Amino acid sequence: MLLGNAPQKTVSLRVTPDEWEKHQYVCVVEHETGTIQRNLTEDEIKSNYSQCEQNNSSVNAKATLYLDFTWRECETEGFRGNYRAPEVSLLHKDPFSPVVCHATDFYPSAVNITWLRNGEDHDEDVELGELLPNEDETFQKTVSLRVTPDEWEKHQYVCVVEHETGTIRRNLTEDEIKSNYERHTFTIAYTEINGQTIAGFPEISAVTTLDGQQIDYYDSVTKKLIPKQDWMKEFASEDIWEVYTEIRERVQQINKINITVLMQQLNQSHGVHVYQRMYGCGWDDETNESDGFDQHGYDGEDFITLDLKELRYISALPQGISTVMKWNNDTEQLELLKQYCDKDRIDWIKYFLTLGKEALTRRVSPSVSLIQKNPFSPVVCHATGFYPSAVNITWLRNGEDHDEDVELGEFLPNEDGTFQKTSTLNIYPDKWEKHQYVCVVEHEGMTIQKNLTEDEIKRNKISPDNLKMNQYFCVVEHNGKTVQK
Repeated sequence: MLLGNAPQKTVSLRVTPDEWEKHQYVCVVEHETGTIQRNLTEDEIKSNYSQCEQNNSSVNAKATLYLDFTWRECETEGFRGNYRAPEVSLLHKDPFSPVVCHATDFYPSAVNITWLRNGEDHDEDVELGELLPNEDETFQKTVSLRVTPDEWEKHQYVCVVEHETGTIRRNLTEDEIKSNYERHTFTIAYTEINGQTIAGFPEISAVTTLDGQQIDYYDSVTKKLIPKQDWMKEFASEDIWEVYTEIRERVQQINKINITVLMQQLNQSHGVHVYQRMYGCGWDDETNESDGFDQHGYDGEDFITLDLKELRYISALPQGISTVMKWNNDTEQLELLKQYCDKDRIDWIKYFLTLGKEALTRRVSPSVSLIQKNPFSPVVCHATGFYPSAVNITWLRNGEDHDEDVELGEFLPNEDGTFQKTSTLNIYPDKWEKHQYVCVVEHEGMTIQKNLTEDEIKRNKISPDNLKMNQYFCVVEHNGKTVQK
């Protein structure tokens, strides 16, 4: 890797002192000015501990062997330089954003940041950031990795930061990610159904969530805004609750107009159609940075999206261009949306976080069970009742990670605000006798293990008498007659 403005380059060798005695290692530097060799010995390493050089434009090559260290200072002819080791963090805004390996506060500027996957170099879906200066004359740099949480569980990802002061590694785990940021989200999702709906299903509904927890609910049947958390009942008793209810009613009318206009633009005169809108804000309580979003969907497809940075709407379909032009010309409304996320909604996020602090910061351990319907069906490792939602479920086979024939389920919310998740292993009982399988559930620093045995399965098995059996019929109508099979 070439470093800095002056021409220099490094090559690192991972080797222990014990191996120096068994083998002879030599660093060979070939340059136009000649060839230089440095034998890897204890004396050669020691002779370079106190060396500190300024950048220069000399055409001669120099070769120096360094050993990893965390901090050193040196002083030569009035020049003083501090060698500072980088601080390394893994940052992740949400499950759909890249994982950022962030190295900062290091000096000098030469640094190499790479990702490993299962112990091997990984450069796919990796984006290298620029080297940036800090106010204290140190430096920072980032390398982003696009990877989903599901892949973290199947493979081991490690960020490796190599600097003159040493090598730092950060394993990509849920705990490591959580320890480096605290981002809060506030979202309101509206759903409007035009046409005949299923009995008991409201034509319009709205759900508000804070950090993934539902905090209120509204629909066109009850026409009431209902708090869904005990700590929200205090807020619901205030006068502003009526204002928020009126806002839901106004948005309900706006969405009805939007879906009618859309049906006209798409030449749809009948049928059941669904219009969805989800908007909200995110706030980082460490950096105080905030962002916002306003997304509109129609019949399950993206339709219109707000670009908050450019302060304009974008349409994913040609039929939405006229609507986008109209909304983009309403600069007053756009400015209100910007203020909504820059200040107004952030203030409410802070207020709700204070109001529900005890519930939102609680830690509830998962209950773990192994479930199998019959000897020929997959074994399900079911973790439920845990909070917060971050959890890692893996299978071990004879003490080693096992990801073959494993299917990871999605996060699902429980009615009490906790979460559940499953990991399914497709395996026959005859393999249990040959190998040892263990389901490992990691949550908030605690680990729960369930050995896959006949006894463990039996304790969780559901009696067939208690299962609700579904009956399926084929119905054929012809010439006014109906035949059912």
